[in-house]
Order: sequence, then structure tokens, then C-alpha cells
Amino acid sequence: MRGVVRLRLDVTDPEQVAAAAATAADTTLLINNAGIATRSNLVTGDLSLIRREMDTHFHGTSAWSGPSRRGSPTTAAGRS
Repeated sequence: MRGVVRLRLDVTDPEQVAAAAATAADTTLLINNAGIATRSNLVTGDLSLIRREMDTHFHGTSAWSGPSRRGSPTTAAGRS
């Protein structure tokens, strides 16, 4: 598609998020398909694996969304 730029990054790595945000400063639409499945049980599972999933699914995504987040120049600028 014309105008589409694919960026590969680890959403749990702040340096990669910042570099991607700088590269895509004029973003108008972001599709984040980051995800992992460790299949850890939330009650009895390994906490490091649970943390890894939360870092990817929740914290990694929140780095790109919400006002004033450095990963989302469009949202940070108040555009929707």
C-alpha cells in the first residue's frame, strides 16, 4: 500500500520504541500487532513469564497510546 511503512520493533524496549516514534513522526494510523503467548497460569505460573506477557500486551501497548506518550506522536499532538 502506498504510504504504509512497516516498522519492526520490540515494544518492551524503550530505545526501540523511541527510535520507531522518531521514524514515524507523521503517523496518522498505527496498527500494533505485538503479542506473545507463554501459556502461563496466572495463579501458579512463573512470574517472569507472566511479567513478560504483561510487558508486551499491556505496558508495550500503553507506550504507544494515550496523550503525551513518546511512542504516539499523533496522539501526543492531540490529533485523533
